[in-house]
Amino acid sequence: MTDNNGTPARPAYGPYSVELSAGAPVIPWSTETAYEQWCVDQDVPIVRGFYVADLTEVKTSEWASKGAAGAIIKLDGADETNGSFVLKVDRGEATTWARHVYEELFYVVSGRGTVELRRDGHTVRHEWAPGAVFAPPLNVDYRLVADSDTTLYCVNGAPPVMNLFHDSRFADENPFEFPDRWAASDAPESYFDSRGRLWKRPDGAGVWETTWIDDVNTFELPMLARRGGDGKMVTFQLGDGSLIAHISQFPSGQYKKAHRHGPGANIVILGGEGYSLLWQRDGEDPQRVDWGPNSIFVPPDMWWHQHFNSGREPARYVALRWGSRKYLINHKYEGTLVDRRDGGNQIEYDEQSPVIDELFIAECARHGVTFVPRSAR
Repeated sequence: MTDNNGTPARPAYGPYSVELSAGAPVIPWSTETAYEQWCVDQDVPIVRGFYVADLTEVKTSEWASKGAAGAIIKLDGADETNGSFVLKVDRGEATTWARHVYEELFYVVSGRGTVELRRDGHTVRHEWAPGAVFAPPLNVDYRLVADSDTTLYCVNGAPPVMNLFHDSRFADENPFEFPDRWAASDAPESYFDSRGRLWKRPDGAGVWETTWIDDVNTFELPMLARRGGDGKMVTFQLGDGSLIAHISQFPSGQYKKAHRHGPGANIVILGGEGYSLLWQRDGEDPQRVDWGPNSIFVPPDMWWHQHFNSGREPARYVALRWGSRKYLINHKYEGTLVDRRDGGNQIEYDEQSPVIDELFIAECARHGVTFVPRSAR
């Protein structure tokens, strides 16, 4: 059954009848999600796969709706629980004003500039430099103004919003206001503020509640012995958002304990060289990701993953992700510091495969790095 243009005709509305089954047309609906369709409509490069070796090398093109060059990143592990993109703003240029009912979390890879917020007839401005992390308040007009050539990486909650409402106008042209988001700091007229409040999770990890991080490369980190590898870590609750971040660092010649959690943790390597192993089930050959500065990868949903520093310098990364303890959306980021034998989501050193040490010892030797045995950590 087709119309005059050769496209499948829509069945007429009427009462259900089994006799109609034989002549019913095949459904014409798209096999793409609303977010996938939106990505294609942006007419910019779309980077797919398991990881990106260097986000500064990602090919971009002019992104009309943003007023700057960009590329969409669609890595497998995100599984459309969140989205991401690279944005390049030339010196003296600015992005278009925008507002969304989905959260956005920006990391400044390079360059300097200003983020501007516009609300109720006045504008709030805050300067950023390399390493800054910030999140514009939900559905408030903002734009990015570059003082030098700039590269930014953005993780956002666009996919679930677009897929649920399947109309981008709901996300981008929605007049609803979220006054609590704007008032997330003590001084709404200067929303972005690197001051904050320090909390502690029940498992002992620190949480810094703030609206602005000046530089994730130099932010001081406390020890987190339960993750192993002489590692340090702090988590950030960014305003009243559900998207959060954490920074982790661990020394040369060491590695952290394997753990797992929900999807959407965009891991951006800030410094150091090494690799990560990722696997879904015990006994499987792991997927290996070799990384260096500006590499990105996203561990898939509840896949075990383990990070190894085979370089000469400390390895540091920032993870832009779900997992807020203030505003839970699920429980898939819990138990990451608890032994799986006790119902948690971490593999202790004494339970891991001997192959882990064998591979890492060889890798350290190849790079002229001293392997630190577990007994010495």
